[in-house]
Amino acid sequence: MRKEKLASKDKLESNIALDSNLSKNKPVVILTLESKDKTPVISFMSDNKGEFPKINLYDKYVKFFKFSFLSMRELIIDSETLFGYKTDLKIVLDEPLKNIRDTNITKKYIIKRSTSSSDEIRLISIQDKSKIVRLQKITM
Repeated sequence: MRKEKLASKDKLESNIALDSNLSKNKPVVILTLESKDKTPVISFMSDNKGEFPKINLYDKYVKFFKFSFLSMRELIIDSETLFGYKTDLKIVLDEPLKNIRDTNITKKYIIKRSTSSSDEIRLISIQDKSKIVRLQKITM
């Protein structure tokens, strides 16, 4: 992070970009600016270069910068540390959430071929018979 002092302590200027170790292509990350009570004020989406629009704030209504990406932990930055400065932030997303496959879950189904069409198979959940998943045959 690069920090340069501004004339006003009630102003914030920030250029934000992703520094992702995931791949050459930068993931789409959502930046949400939140108030003190964590109410969303505005959100931005990173572009294909991993960059966000330049952020210029002139009061301290925005308290948190929250970065969200589907398979990563959320990163929250308190804006108090940024007010009074012009900053260049590099956001690193490299701590994945625990994969759901790490948990021990057992689901039981009855597999039934539909009588109306031989291309349809139904998986009927034994725990809740109202849930039916329909699979369609894909021909290549």
